[in-house]
Amino acid sequence: MLKQERYLTGLRGLFCILIVLFHYSDAPTVFDYPILAPFKILHNWSVIGNGHLWINFFYLISGYVLAGKYYYQPINISLYFTKRIFRIFPLHLFLLALYFIRNSLNGRFDVNRFGLDSLGFNLLLIQNWVPFLWQSWNYPSWTLSSEWFLYLVFGIVLIFRKKIRTFKHRDFILAVFLMVFTFIAPTYLNENIYNLLLLTEDSRFFILGIIISQIPRFKIFDLPYIRPVFQLASLVALVWVVGDESLMPHMAWIFSILILSFRGSQSWASRFLSNPFLIWIGERSFSLYLCHIPILELFLTYLPPLGPTLGVLATVLSLVGFTFVLHFIFEKKIYGLAGLTKKVA
Repeated sequence: MLKQERYLTGLRGLFCILIVLFHYSDAPTVFDYPILAPFKILHNWSVIGNGHLWINFFYLISGYVLAGKYYYQPINISLYFTKRIFRIFPLHLFLLALYFIRNSLNGRFDVNRFGLDSLGFNLLLIQNWVPFLWQSWNYPSWTLSSEWFLYLVFGIVLIFRKKIRTFKHRDFILAVFLMVFTFIAPTYLNENIYNLLLLTEDSRFFILGIIISQIPRFKIFDLPYIRPVFQLASLVALVWVVGDESLMPHMAWIFSILILSFRGSQSWASRFLSNPFLIWIGERSFSLYLCHIPILELFLTYLPPLGPTLGVLATVLSLVGFTFVLHFIFEKKIYGLAGLTKKVA
């Protein structure tokens, strides 16, 4: 079984910060949030201005970690689904309830985003499975909706693998199936059919994560200076790709090289990604990502007018404080109440 190395947690922290900065730097333009005005200048830096692209890493790493943890191990299917539910639903439902209470107190529900007809889809985390609902209610949860779908698909794969345990070619067939639908099908399937099957960019990165988790450690990375070269090259290439969205198709294999080159590494880059700050953020990246827009809309916008310095300080302190509390309650205590281990893949 693959161990989730610390550099992965560091990468989660780094990319989560970039995604939050992307939303906060874009908000003064898209919405009228004066408190975020100082962040607007960051949008000119492509690493942040195109920060929505970093979300693909989280799909890839989900497939990578889940496959490494579950694919070749004896698995209790009901326990797998229980862990997945308690991984994503408690905090999601809590934030959804806060939005519902706020809108109820205001006496209005914006039909474009907070329509009651879309509430049920959000409660079940299937809003991203339906056209035109993916930006409803807590906006960042659209990625959680995709993640929930992928968890279900992976669970079905585990059931399939368990049922045909005596068939020696089962893994080969599954690998071919995944490869065809990930890289070949988009060329030949009608785009509408492909999207109807939910085989979107999210799915392709998740499936690629599953595939690379099964790739053995490359001995070439053990040669002097080879590993640092690949690590630095992949990081530079990611910055280059994010600067030009037309190069996005290359993002998948660059992410793959990044993960494979860092696996088992003790290089300076690996030590940097394992620094306490990024590890702290990475361990709380789920809570930080899911609550950073609600913090803005349900708390920061109700503060009295603040100057640029105080506004940035209030934003950072709010993010840190709320993230710490929500992580402690929903990612630690809730698991304990459910009888699950604290660390859930």
